[in-house]
Order: sequence, then C-alpha cells, then structure tokens
Amino acid sequence: VISDVTERKRSEVERARLATIVESTQDAIVSITPQRIIETWNTGAERLFGYCAKDVVGRDIAFIFPKHRLHELGERQSAAIEGRGTVPRNTERLARDGRCVPVSISTSPLSDAFGNVNGIALIYRDIAELVAQTLKDTGLSGDGLEMEITESLLAQDMEYTLDTLRAVKRLGVHIAVDDFGTGYSSLSYLKRFPI
Repeated sequence: VISDVTERKRSEVERARLATIVESTQDAIVSITPQRIIETWNTGAERLFGYCAKDVVGRDIAFIFPKHRLHELGERQSAAIEGRGTVPRNTERLARDGRCVPVSISTSPLSDAFGNVNGIALIYRDIAELVAQTLKDTGLSGDGLEMEITESLLAQDMEYTLDTLRAVKRLGVHIAVDDFGTGYSSLSYLKRFPI
C-alpha cells in the first residue's frame, strides 16, 4: 500500500517548529486540562516560577495562586473551555521561593483534531523581567529608558500595578504618566505610585 505522507510529514515539521518556539520563548507557557491539571510547563515557566516541569506536571495549578487570588481559579479557564481566548489580565502568582510575581496572563483554548476543547494554554509574562531583559539586550542603563503609562492602566488593578511599577523603578527606569486628569484620578491618588 502506497500512501501520500507529504501532509503528515509537513504536519510533523510544523508541530516540531511550534514546540521549539514554545520551549525557547521568554514567556511562561503552561497547558492544563479543563480540570486544572498541569500537562506542560516550558522553560519560561521554570524561570519565572522556579519549579522544574517534572515537579509540577500532573499537579493542580492552584498551588501557584496566592491565597488572595484563589477566587481567580477557573475565572478565565471557563472562557477558554467555551472556546474563547482572553485578553491579557494583570494579576500575580506564587514563585517557588514564596514571593508574589506580578504577571500578565492570557488564556487560549486547546482543541483536538475534531475541534473539541481538551485543554487550556496559559501564557504568563513578567513585565518587569521583560523590561530588565530589554535593558540587558540593548546595553541601556535603566535611567536611559522612560516607561510611559496611562491613567487607565493605573486604575485597572492597583495592587498589581504598584508591584510592577516598583520592580521597574528598581531597575532605574523613569516612569511617566500620560493623559493624567482625563479620568477620575486625583493628585492624592497619583502620589501612591512610584513615578
């Protein structure tokens, strides 16, 4: 029996290429089942959270949720299970050393060959780490960079924003606010931020 294996080979090459991208990216990419069990954990996740894949695959993802964020369990996963991705959201997760890491997270559904959702991809990005890596890659010092944020960003998630801005400020980066006063903020509100 002779069969055309061209399409199968092309598909295998494409899967291998995607696996290389996922494994080499700076972002933490984790896949979980609809029951929240971790199936994959890339090197970005190892670096961000401090756990090796062999230590977390098979566990419920709840262990990286700080107690004050447990209400978020399932919040974004339900949209992915329904087949919808989500826009990035600012939150925080626990690292192995116990510190809360400010992250931006987005979720996407994972489907089988028939289009049935059988998992969820979670993509975590440490914004302060991204800035630090950019400074390193470009050779700039922190005081050579100004990060401009908008008033609406300040209002999204106060706790997360404060943690992230403090981490970026520790790198020596200058922080400026654009469009301040166009919303509901006051100067007393603005004083809370490290700008």
